[in-house]
Amino acid sequence: IDQHNIVTGKAVFGMDAKRPGMLYASIERPPVYDSKVKTFDDSEALKVKGVQKTVQLPPFKQPHLFPTETYGMMGRVWTLPARLTGYGEAWDGDECTLWAEGEVQQVAVFKENLTLRRRVEAKVGESWFRIHDVVENTGFHRTSHMLLYHCNVGFPIVDEGAELLVPGEGVPTDPAPAGNYRIIDAPIPEYTERCFEHDVSTEPDGTVPVGILNRRIGMGVYQLFNKGQLPHQTTWRMLGESLFVVAIEASTNRDAGRWDARARNELIELDPGGRRTYDLEMGALMGESQMDAFAQRVKNLEGTAVR
Repeated sequence: IDQHNIVTGKAVFGMDAKRPGMLYASIERPPVYDSKVKTFDDSEALKVKGVQKTVQLPPFKQPHLFPTETYGMMGRVWTLPARLTGYGEAWDGDECTLWAEGEVQQVAVFKENLTLRRRVEAKVGESWFRIHDVVENTGFHRTSHMLLYHCNVGFPIVDEGAELLVPGEGVPTDPAPAGNYRIIDAPIPEYTERCFEHDVSTEPDGTVPVGILNRRIGMGVYQLFNKGQLPHQTTWRMLGESLFVVAIEASTNRDAGRWDARARNELIELDPGGRRTYDLEMGALMGESQMDAFAQRVKNLEGTAVR
């Protein structure tokens, strides 16, 4: 219907509307892409006829560092679908290792563009699996990065009397009293979740062993990580009647969040193409001998210097 007017330029659109006293805004950018403003002087612009005011806009990069936006407790990546990139088996003589690889991308307009590539391996006949992660900034701007492995352990290993083994002193992050938090209680009515941060000691190669043992049933779970990659360890206890679980968490930062990390100068920032690598192992401990050996492994680090 409006084709003739559109072609001839007679059509009127919303941007063509005019009102008495109407003002117009114009966004002016630096002449070089991704450049930074060192000084701002609007004196000459204000001399132009019709110009009434100028406003300097803040940078649009990294809005997650500004108070106008916050991330949820687990960030966004845990809700994003991953893409399977490969799987198979690798033989070394009579030993077979199963593996799978995938990737997930966390990206949004004016925000970060991070890609996590993961490989999971498990040896047939063994009771452990290993995770190898590479996080890469696949965007064009410097981007902040934090990572936490939230590994939940539940019943029957987590039960009344089970033991938490961590080679380091724990500091509660919550005001609620906890008693001897390294011994698991029975489910508690109206329980409030509690976290404990540990400044862990390491084995000579930087490995940190953490575990939960249930000697009553003769089973346990362990976790191994490297403090050079993941310098912080937090234990999350949620011993409620309907939600009964303990999480052992290796992470790049403390639980306080990115504002705290930035204030401590601990917030990781990746340049475009920058990468961080992480390795984590989890497995089962079966029987008294395996549990005793692992408990001794942790005990050997008591009193050693924190690296």
